[in-house]
Amino acid sequence: MLTGKQFLVFQSVAERNADVAALYRDGIEALNRDAARGRFYPAGHAIRLFMHDLPSLFDLPTLGSLPQLSNKVRDLDPVWDAACQSSCRVDRSWHGEIDAPLARLLTALEEFFSWRKALLPKKQQITEEVLRRSDPAPAGLPADLYERRAKQWVKLYGYFSSVAHMGRPR
Repeated sequence: MLTGKQFLVFQSVAERNADVAALYRDGIEALNRDAARGRFYPAGHAIRLFMHDLPSLFDLPTLGSLPQLSNKVRDLDPVWDAACQSSCRVDRSWHGEIDAPLARLLTALEEFFSWRKALLPKKQQITEEVLRRSDPAPAGLPADLYERRAKQWVKLYGYFSSVAHMGRPR
């Protein structure tokens, strides 16, 4: 059973997308169940999915549609393994001039860190835009308030992701 404010949120979201609204409702309902600690995992999962899909209501990319860090790190594995076979790697340390395997690793690392720098603000920017577009007030809030709220939202997204995967919340 949704409270008054929860129902208002549900109804507002349902006007745009019934499936996203159902995720919100399911998360609230899972949290309200009496099943002790086990209720948090399904609630966290549903709320994380709701938060993931909410930007789509405003024709914005979803937070999860951005490339995932684990995929990018996995792409580095073979490059790292090849670099460790480099003639520049002797007794677990690096010596000499940069050869081809080491150059490939350094290039891949440069691309990775550039991607990371570009990605992190992207989640923040998407979230700020969701907050702007969903604000019913005729005059928008100051930019710094949207920024602070978006930082909280991204942090909560990480929290619910952790709970949904039965991990310790960060």
